[in-house]
Amino acid sequence: MKYLYIPRPNNNPLEKGDKIIHLNQFTVKSILYFTALGLIFSLIFTLVADPIMETRKTEIKNYTNAFPIEELETETRIIITAETYLELYSPPRAYHEDPYYVYGTLYEKGETLDIGARYCPLHIYWDDEPVGEEFFISTSGETGNEGYFRVPIPVNQTEGTYPMFIEFRGQVIINNTNVYEYDPTNETLDPEKNPDSTMFRYPSNFTVDVEVFYHSFIDASISTSWITAGESFWINGSLNVYETGEPIFNARMNITMDSKKIGEIRSSPSGEFNEKLRLMNSTAPGPHKLRVDFWQFHFQENALYGSSYTTFDVHFVQLVVMDFSVTSLTSGEKIYINGTLSDLRGESLQDPIEPDKIYYLEGEIVNCTEGDSYGLDSIEVLNGTSYNITSVLPKNFRAGLAKVILAFNKDNLYGDSESTKEVMISTIPSIEIDSFSFNKPIENVSGRVTDSGGRGLSIPLKAYINGTEAGFGSSDENGDFRFAISLTDEIGIGSVKVQVEAISTYRSQTSHEEIEIEVYSSAVLRCELMIDKNNIKIDYARPGDGKGLLNITYIVSNEGNVVSEPCQVFLRSLPELEKSVFLDSILPGDTVEKYFQWAVKDNITMDFVVDPEGIVSEIDEGNNIISIRLEQDLYDLDGDGDYNYVDEDTDGDEFLNDKEIEAGSDPYDKDSIPAEVPDGNTDKNEGEKSPWWIYIIGIFVVIGVIAIITMILKRSHQK
Repeated sequence: MKYLYIPRPNNNPLEKGDKIIHLNQFTVKSILYFTALGLIFSLIFTLVADPIMETRKTEIKNYTNAFPIEELETETRIIITAETYLELYSPPRAYHEDPYYVYGTLYEKGETLDIGARYCPLHIYWDDEPVGEEFFISTSGETGNEGYFRVPIPVNQTEGTYPMFIEFRGQVIINNTNVYEYDPTNETLDPEKNPDSTMFRYPSNFTVDVEVFYHSFIDASISTSWITAGESFWINGSLNVYETGEPIFNARMNITMDSKKIGEIRSSPSGEFNEKLRLMNSTAPGPHKLRVDFWQFHFQENALYGSSYTTFDVHFVQLVVMDFSVTSLTSGEKIYINGTLSDLRGESLQDPIEPDKIYYLEGEIVNCTEGDSYGLDSIEVLNGTSYNITSVLPKNFRAGLAKVILAFNKDNLYGDSESTKEVMISTIPSIEIDSFSFNKPIENVSGRVTDSGGRGLSIPLKAYINGTEAGFGSSDENGDFRFAISLTDEIGIGSVKVQVEAISTYRSQTSHEEIEIEVYSSAVLRCELMIDKNNIKIDYARPGDGKGLLNITYIVSNEGNVVSEPCQVFLRSLPELEKSVFLDSILPGDTVEKYFQWAVKDNITMDFVVDPEGIVSEIDEGNNIISIRLEQDLYDLDGDGDYNYVDEDTDGDEFLNDKEIEAGSDPYDKDSIPAEVPDGNTDKNEGEKSPWWIYIIGIFVVIGVIAIITMILKRSHQK
């Protein structure tokens, strides 16, 4: 067994507690073996890695120097003589005193590809040979346009056919330096006579017959220069030969506006035309250019004459589309109108010259039958999109069918426009009720109904008494009304609320008015039983005996106007007295006197209830019950503050009544004895002690814990 000692700091000698690692023989040998293998592999890698890197560097170097440097090529100029030919693109027609454009391409003729000949002089003559007036031009050398030429030539010829001669005379090179136009009269430029000259491009020429025509002339007029969307206009005129004045018949002409075609016109046999046109609604408002155009290349029959045109300065006016909504209108109330503005294109109103331009609307409300009218304030719309109108309709504006009219004021871009909507105007009626009272069950209610302007209004009416419908009628054309209303069975004598309501119609809204009136007994066909507290008499049945026996006399009367039905009178004085007494029929205005004896103890209040079961239908059910309380002199004769029939020991059990009541016993019951309540606290719970064996178990537990701790410390010391 090997030991590996871990020394203490400062090489102090080994002491108890120092750590010693136990190493067996196999562990030591394993550590030495793996250390040796690591050193061997490191040595091999060092010896092999260096030659590999050197080999890689050599390969990179050899690869870099493997490609030879390219040498510059040398240029060799070879002169190739080219044949040439001409292509002419100009139409075979020209027009008197108009420039005629001669254009085409001069090509060099090759085996597989023809290319344009650059920078070559051309000669053009109005003849079949180079005589007369000559025109000169060079071909283009521009990339992609080589050999192209274009030159205007004046046309002074009259009508007829004339040959045009186009010539390329060829090009030569002298001493391989400069290029010259070939001239057969110059021996220096002749390759046959000058050995230093070489023909570079061979000559070529071209002859074409060109027809010359006279011009046309349009003489036209327009019916209006201010054109409104949706309206038609006329263009009238004639088409003639300009040089001779002869008519040009059966010829078509284009009509354009701002360079966009909008129609065609054909001349008559006499050269005249008359065309009706209408601009599309999508045309933008403002100034435009209208043009009648006769051009020789538009139509086949127009090729015989030169172009001509005439223009007109026109102004297009867009119509305005107004859309709006109106809330319900009421005389004397606010008006709310909301809407939008646009032209026929569906675009908002805008002036490009004046971006912040304000447009104006005018409005009016007109009664269709009565003739009333109300003008709305001027309405401003900025850059015409939407508008909101708020106003107040006058109170005196008559109710009924009316029209709301909005109009747009014409300006230089937009025309007059108007939009109308029919609306129903209503009024809020005002009701006045004449004062009256109910002396009989059915009475007439009268008054007057007026509109918000104070005029009489004819409308249907309803009447209510205390919220219950009681009759209906209507007002006449002057607004006056008078119709009967009836009292209901529930209504009794006293004041009631009478309400008259105006029923809503197509031209009036609901409204009502209410007054308070009196209902007298003559109007109520019912009885009225009542008992009066002032008519109750109380005296002792046996004066001075102190027993509380009283004689009670009370009176029941019928204040109604019909005989009452038989019923009962209920007498109640709790807890000792509850009894019912029969009450016979009572004539209107009569009274019935009743009496009974009241044995009073501690019940000193009494309730009298007439007809407790509600058998009799009365005007007022609220006066059928009264309550009384005895005065002190009726139950306390000796003035000691107690009831006369109560003494110090009512039941004779030798206990005072006050003590019995305090102890919760009954002072009127001899067998009810108050319980004795001892003084002091009878509950002497001082707590319980814990059992003795609990303490013994606790001692043994403490001893066991101490023993275990001692054993652990001893073994630790031995180690």
